[in-house]
Amino acid sequence: MAPENKPTSRIHIKPKSSGSSSGNEPTSKSTENNIEHWEDRTLGAIFRITLNPNNARDGHGTRLCFLSDVKRELEEEGRPLRLSTDVLDQAILESASSKSEGRPLDYLLGCWKRVSKLFRGTQSKQDPKYEIVKEARRLCFSYCIFAATIPDMFGEDAPSGNPLAEYLLVDPENDRGLCHEFLSEAVSRFQEDESVKNALVSAMEQISQDLAKMSMNGHFKPYVLALRNFVRYQPLLVALAESPMFLPQDLEPQDIETKTLLGPFFRLSPMQAEVALNYFASPETINRDAITICQKALRMTLQTHQDDLFDIADCFIKKSKDAREKMLDWFALTVNANHKRRALQVDAKTVSSDGFMVNITIILDRLCEPFMDATFSKIDRIDVDYLRRSPRIDISDETKINADEQTAQDFYKAKAAGTDNFITEVFFLTVAAHHYGTEAANTKLSQLQKDIKWLQKQVKQMETERHKYAQVGFPPSEAAS
Repeated sequence: MAPENKPTSRIHIKPKSSGSSSGNEPTSKSTENNIEHWEDRTLGAIFRITLNPNNARDGHGTRLCFLSDVKRELEEEGRPLRLSTDVLDQAILESASSKSEGRPLDYLLGCWKRVSKLFRGTQSKQDPKYEIVKEARRLCFSYCIFAATIPDMFGEDAPSGNPLAEYLLVDPENDRGLCHEFLSEAVSRFQEDESVKNALVSAMEQISQDLAKMSMNGHFKPYVLALRNFVRYQPLLVALAESPMFLPQDLEPQDIETKTLLGPFFRLSPMQAEVALNYFASPETINRDAITICQKALRMTLQTHQDDLFDIADCFIKKSKDAREKMLDWFALTVNANHKRRALQVDAKTVSSDGFMVNITIILDRLCEPFMDATFSKIDRIDVDYLRRSPRIDISDETKINADEQTAQDFYKAKAAGTDNFITEVFFLTVAAHHYGTEAANTKLSQLQKDIKWLQKQVKQMETERHKYAQVGFPPSEAAS
């Protein structure tokens, strides 16, 4: 068969004709309408609101809140019935006050997650959509703070505590959690709005107070993670260090671990009595394998917790000079207030607990690791004249072995020149922590073991006496007594 000859198809590209000025006017009008339509649709999706009473749900089936007041106001002013940043103030207030999605702060934090996600995806700052999303994001954050600090604005009663505290405990990826963008925005507003800083610091203070009522038996991990995430932001960390709860004055030794900001976090330990009773409830019947499993579980939990504590303390040390000084002062408070822990007879109700002091010692040990290497290459950085300047450690009531009291007083009155570096401060704090912390706990343990052996001996002797009396004819009740 002869091939059929068909004309080859070609693509013809025609140059675009230059339109007149009158021809461009419909295009500009169309672009403006498109932006207005996009603004109305986007704001409605972010805040889940509508001005159409017949439009109860969006394309995803999510229920929308009908804004009757905003609609009536637009109709009275003769303006188009569409959502824009001009009416967004009233729209957010009406929607949050309706409580269609629960509490106002729950609703607003969900809106914040949606608008932040859209803001991250907006590339060009010259795009008019960028300014719309930016303004929506700004208003959303402001109303989040209003919901936390002025709940009566939305028709709610004032809560008993700080409402932001429970949201700090939620995973940041959750709609109810305070994400990285929220905390970053909060930090950026510290200069213009003092209430933002006060609200966040107050929330962390409440978390600390709530944790003081818990032990390792409870669900303590969200509390520790909340503080760990909080101190990663330098302005938040500095604000925490300036809190009156961080280093209160005239505090009893037994109250340090419950009434200071960091105390409840360092208080958590397997050495708490309720934890021991939970893991070793039946010491007479529990087998050796079960004891080993419980011990391993507690060691792993304690090690993970101490890693978190070190990370928190390290942030205070490294991120701000003022916060570092406050952190060293807090460590000094814990050791200076617990001199009675080395007394011959210690009343446990008047000193800090063993678990708290052991955690303090471990964290200080880890702060010493960079300069306490195997070769002692940095040992010359430790200044031996530290105690003759203005030391944080109080040794006035400690026994001096190589001198009498008067000689020691004369020696320490002669002040040494210079200033103390950080390595010297941490080294001497660690030595004091070992003295009042782990060494005091070991002494207590040794004494407890001696007491147990004495009690076992007494019980054995009583059993022998009871058996002897029973053989000579004493009644069982008298033999037992």
